[in-house]
Parts: sequence; structure tokens; C-alpha cells
Amino acid sequence: MQADFFVEAESMHFYKRDPKIMMTKTRGLTDEQCRGLEVFIDLFISEDGSVPDNDHFVSNHLPWNARKWGRVKRELVALGQLEIRDGRLWSLLADTLLKECQNYIETRRKLIEKRWQKPNEINSDFIASTSTSTLNTNTTEDARSARSKEEEEFEEFWKVYPKREGSNPRKPAFLSFHRALRKGASAAEIIDGARRFAGSAPSERRFIPQAVTWLNQERWKDQSSSSSSVISYAAVWNARSARQLAEREEIEKERAQS
Repeated sequence: MQADFFVEAESMHFYKRDPKIMMTKTRGLTDEQCRGLEVFIDLFISEDGSVPDNDHFVSNHLPWNARKWGRVKRELVALGQLEIRDGRLWSLLADTLLKECQNYIETRRKLIEKRWQKPNEINSDFIASTSTSTLNTNTTEDARSARSKEEEEFEEFWKVYPKREGSNPRKPAFLSFHRALRKGASAAEIIDGARRFAGSAPSERRFIPQAVTWLNQERWKDQSSSSSSVISYAAVWNARSARQLAEREEIEKERAQS
């Protein structure tokens, strides 16, 4: 349908016949000469500027016979209104009007193309925006899924990490857990490390570090499940607590003496 419309539009010829121009160009011509020139201009435009110098052909578009048109034609040529070029009739006025007509047709064709292309552009924009929206939705859903999985893994870590005496803020610990995963650590190795630590944690709960501290110091790397020769967490923390108690007793003695 679109192609047929273009063909129909291009086959129609319109031109502006300015009365002042026609009166100026035909001034001094007889009625027959004016009539003959006007019909020739219409014929020249309808034939896209290719009118053969054939009296019978031209007279078929006039209420005249070939002989009468031949006479009027010779008069118009003598007056400079018509020219014969390589067996074809030509007129400056007709050629100017034809070019205006062709420009008009080209302008109309472009407008029609735009009109037909606009729905396609809208559809393309809609498809592109839908695709982008779908992509964004999928990305958001993937992020939510990853976040949910991470929260589940942290929840498992939090359950196995030993309870301590004193504060143990959960949110900072979750952020440290998240950063550890971003750096390349796996949730499984962190949870395994926390489970090993829980099995050998200090007997005094107040000496168990906060989970955020344990995570920031990457202590899940301190002891592997297959290492039997490494000093246990309990031994380390019990020695540390004994030292701290001794230091505290020494300070209290100095205060008492003073």
C-alpha cells in the first residue's frame, strides 16, 4: 500500500500557474498563440519535459488539426517562446514550471515517507525501551536474588559464630561479611572457619572478639580443619586472658601500696 501510494503521488503533476507571469510571458501574443503555448506547457510537464516535435502528437491535445498546430508552433518559435532541440520541443517557461513541479513532488514524497516511518520509529523506540526495561528488571531481580542468598549465608555464619559476653553488632558484621565475599572469599570457607573457631573459642566469653572484628581480620584463615599442629584458639585466648589478669592484679597492687 505504501509503495502504491508513492507511485500514485509521483505520477501526479502539479504546478503553480502564476497569472502575472503568464500575462507577462504571453504579452503581445494572439489568442491562438496563447492557447497553443498553454497547452504545450501542460503537455511538456505531463510528459516530464520530453515532447517530440511531431505536429500530429501535439495536435491530439488541442482542438486543432496538425496543420494548424504546425503554423502556431512556427510562430511561437519565431517569437522565442518555443525551441526545437534534437527533435524535441522545449520552452524556458515550461522547463522552469516542470522543475518547480518536480521539487513539489519530491517534497511530498519525503513527507509521505516520514509519515509512514514514524509509526515504525515509535515501535522501534517502544521495543528498545521495553528491552531496556526488561534488562533493568532482570538485573534488579538478579541483584535481589544475590542479596537474598548472601543474607542466608550470613545468617548461617551468625548461627555458628560463638556467642560472646558483651555487644556484638550484627549490621557491621554483615557489611564485613559482604566485603569479604566481594574480595573473593567464599561463604563456605568463612562459615567453616567460624565453626572451627566456635569449637576452640576462649572459655571466658568476654574474650571472644566481636564478629565484625573477626571478619575484618580474616581469622577464618587462621586454622584449617586438617591442621593438628597449630595452636588451638582456646590455648591462645586462655594464655592471653591469663596475662591480662596478671597485669590487672599488678596494677591493683601498685594502687594499694600507694
